Amino acid sequence: MKVFVAGASGILGRDLCKILSDNNIDYTGSFNTRMTEKCVKIDFFNEELLEKELLSMNIDVVINCIVERFTDVCEKDWAKTMRVNVDIPDIISKVCARNKIYLIHISTDYVFDGKTPPYNISSCPNPLQNYGISKLIAEYRVKANGGDYLIIRVPVLYTNSYEYLDETAVTTLGKKVMNQVDTFTEDNVSIRRPIFIPDFCNFVLDAAKNKITGTRHFFNNCDKTTKYKMTKNIASYLRLPHDHITPINSFGPGCANRPIDTELLDTDNIFFKTDIKEGIATCFQKFAYPEFASCPQEFLVLFDLDGTLIDSEKLHYEAYRKTLSPWADIKEEYFFDVINNGSIDDIFKVLNIPRELIAELRNNKQEIMESNATWIEGAKEFINYLDSIGVSMAIVTNTDKSIVDKFCKELPELAKIKNWVCRKDYSKAKPDPECYRYAVEKYGADKKYIIGFENTLNGFKALKQVTSRTYCITNKMSPFYSSLKKEDTIHIKNFNLFLGH
Repeated sequence: MKVFVAGASGILGRDLCKILSDNNIDYTGSFNTRMTEKCVKIDFFNEELLEKELLSMNIDVVINCIVERFTDVCEKDWAKTMRVNVDIPDIISKVCARNKIYLIHISTDYVFDGKTPPYNISSCPNPLQNYGISKLIAEYRVKANGGDYLIIRVPVLYTNSYEYLDETAVTTLGKKVMNQVDTFTEDNVSIRRPIFIPDFCNFVLDAAKNKITGTRHFFNNCDKTTKYKMTKNIASYLRLPHDHITPINSFGPGCANRPIDTELLDTDNIFFKTDIKEGIATCFQKFAYPEFASCPQEFLVLFDLDGTLIDSEKLHYEAYRKTLSPWADIKEEYFFDVINNGSIDDIFKVLNIPRELIAELRNNKQEIMESNATWIEGAKEFINYLDSIGVSMAIVTNTDKSIVDKFCKELPELAKIKNWVCRKDYSKAKPDPECYRYAVEKYGADKKYIIGFENTLNGFKALKQVTSRTYCITNKMSPFYSSLKKEDTIHIKNFNLFLGH
């Protein structure tokens, strides 16, 4: 059996390719924006070329995963929705029927209006929005084109193999939970029964092997939840507060026209294995860890210094502004933008400062820099707590040792952190991960859990190369917030989150 996965670079396509590979089934896929292994670029609107490609690859089975799945996009752009959700499956199914290629087409529970659940195969569709309408039209086109086909209707899908949290509707909820500095609302009305994609892939593989035809439902008969309830489940698993998320308990005018409950039923459900509680744990395991006090010797906690533990960023800015005044009047907004996305070396380059002067300028900056830094709220208490229970800590900073010594004299609790990595200890500044890798190799090689705290984008980029268990100190007024909020990390205003232990 030779399988072609249309849309192999998407969230479903990637997992399908993995299970085909794990079962030693020969396959080829198509990619859109992301090139993946064993994938080719195909123009699905060119029917003649598509047919030629499938025949040249000796394809026996086509699995169509191509979809515009974002309902709001579908509402705003019907032309695009028709091209992707209707025209492509229409062309694929014509080619497959003409050449006796078995087709599996993925459809949705949104072909139903959600008013009279549960829905069987024979239930009458009545989609409420462009997404569901387009998917139902595609079903009709596949049926009309004939051949051997299987249409599978499935609810919302999610996976633990996402590239970023915003890729699936379930993991996106976790991103809201993890952003502890902002506020959100979430739907607590529409019933959700999510499907873990690896379970669904096993069902699809079985269908392909046995050439099941007609229409089938793959369904979750275990969970009855809402998006808001899932945020609570995720928060509980990650041991994070969720009171910054407010439930929407009724729909008013102007809300998206989504069905209330599209519960699916079918005769067989042996491939459904993963309930939402287990699925959440699988998806967010890399962000979770035990209580510090339960196994303190197994932790290494990494801290950036400036802006993370101590409020010293403006001190650095003022010192650099004075030092570089002969070349330019460095504006605060520009300085922080550069520091967030790169390093001070970028400013030296922009100003065309001769290489031989840079070391002297750095020294001048260190000499004039004031040392009246203050703690980020809760930082001192958090350090005292970790020290009291025996957790290993290390500070990793781009700041030179002479300035660090000034801060330690003024903030003596910093001395409780025995392990330091300063600018002299590594060659490449953040966002290169060299500094954090050095810290982990030197101070945490035997540690099971590496936890890191940063406050800038370039610092986060360096930190995430050594651990996925990251926190970013920020707030909505921070010059770094707009970029940091896009990242898959836990956002906190300060360290008070940990002081309840």
